[in-house]
Amino acid sequence: MNRELKNIVLFFVLHFLLLIGGYFILHLLGLAPKFPSNENLLNWDAAWYSSIKEDGYSFTPNAQSNTGFFPLFPMLWKVLHLSAIGISVLNAILFAIGSSLMAIALNKTWKEMLVIVCLPSLFFFYIPYSEALFYLMGAMVLLGLHKNLMWLFYIALFLSCMVRPVLFFFIPAIIVVFLLKRNSGFGWVKLLISVSIIGAATALSFFIVGSSSNDFFAYTKSQIGNWDHSFSLPGFPLTTWRGYRMLWLDGLALFILGLIGLVIVKLLKFEAANIKRGTSYLNPAEIFASIGLIMSLFYVVFFHLEEDGRTSLMSLNRYVFCSPLLHFLILSYFGKMSLSKKGMIIPISAGILSIVLLGFPYTHVVGLEYSKSLLFLGGCLIMWLGYYVVTLKHKNQMIYSLIFYAFNIALQLYLFQSFLKGNWIG
Repeated sequence: MNRELKNIVLFFVLHFLLLIGGYFILHLLGLAPKFPSNENLLNWDAAWYSSIKEDGYSFTPNAQSNTGFFPLFPMLWKVLHLSAIGISVLNAILFAIGSSLMAIALNKTWKEMLVIVCLPSLFFFYIPYSEALFYLMGAMVLLGLHKNLMWLFYIALFLSCMVRPVLFFFIPAIIVVFLLKRNSGFGWVKLLISVSIIGAATALSFFIVGSSSNDFFAYTKSQIGNWDHSFSLPGFPLTTWRGYRMLWLDGLALFILGLIGLVIVKLLKFEAANIKRGTSYLNPAEIFASIGLIMSLFYVVFFHLEEDGRTSLMSLNRYVFCSPLLHFLILSYFGKMSLSKKGMIIPISAGILSIVLLGFPYTHVVGLEYSKSLLFLGGCLIMWLGYYVVTLKHKNQMIYSLIFYAFNIALQLYLFQSFLKGNWIG
């Protein structure tokens, strides 16, 4: 074990101890009355996964059922015979392994991991959700591309497509990698193999769900008929389920995607001449991660439910903050950007774009009085820009990172407690 890997392992041990210790402190202060148990860990999607693990798939035509979920995570859970607490502990380990592998591959230290481990929605890695397993598989997909280990890329690609229905995200990402790198090693053969693997893994998942539920179209019927994930034109301003209580978190995810989209446009502008020749200096893993993340915004905008005619961003925070694609990009670019007037154009533009799309500060969107909605908007702006500034290169970066870490760990524990109470987070 090399020195940096030892440091990262030690960092994760201390991080998890801090999470546990922080939770006990909040409990003693009366701010976190509920301890994790095999009962309260099975809220929301965790209950669906548990039902698949216990009884297999069952399709109900006129109501939500567990056929709306892919099979690899509940299959693993069933094979391991773990309790809800047991699988949550395993999920935390899977996340630590996946993020550590990316950090080592990118020659990063534990300091860069500070920003990764404290993103607010990361408590999803510590509950019986599929996020951690998908994270590990996605991390290996990116490492396979980054290191040109195609055997690792293909295996991880197949497994990740059995954890989550990511065909809509991964195929466009693969196609863009091909378009930019087709003369640099990622040619037609790799494109066709990749698309075939994605299609085969998705088809196998559909088959497993269908054969268990006795309806081979059960997954599609559940998603379209019972989970409202059908194509529709977006309704603006955007909103989210449970109104302003979650709008700040899904809005933060929207801001991050806006940043990435604007950075992609800037990079492609500089790469225009190379792109005409079918070459690019961009790393294929960075291209894949960027396009995959942007596709999550297209998915939410065009395939999510509507509330009062407005498209809901529900769960966008989970799709973005718990994604190995985002973490890979953060690790890749951490400290490479400078704090300058020119460097702030992109985050300010992304913030304005988010405000316009979310309809701030209109009270009918946030569900608050006008004066309070302005305060809510101000808080969102400060948080959005704070997330950007902490990744910039400046002399006080470590101090900002530690403050950022402390604030967000408290926020993460608050969201975890809210989940245990049965509240919707994402």
